[in-house]
Amino acid sequence: MDKVSMVFLILSLLSMIYYSTAPTHPDCGPAGRCYTVNKHFGSFRQTRCVPCKYKRPIPK
Repeated sequence: MDKVSMVFLILSLLSMIYYSTAPTHPDCGPAGRCYTVNKHFGSFRQTRCVPCKYKRPIPK
């Protein structure tokens, strides 16, 4: 196996491990649930927000 294939395999495995341990539902903020995509590949980062389906109760 050449070095390029080995590096690609290691990066793929690490990204799968990180994805499986990441929280699946981030906290709901004023813009909804926001998460960052393209974390592992370069400096390009993009944030996506989706509206929440329920209102979060205000703690007393």
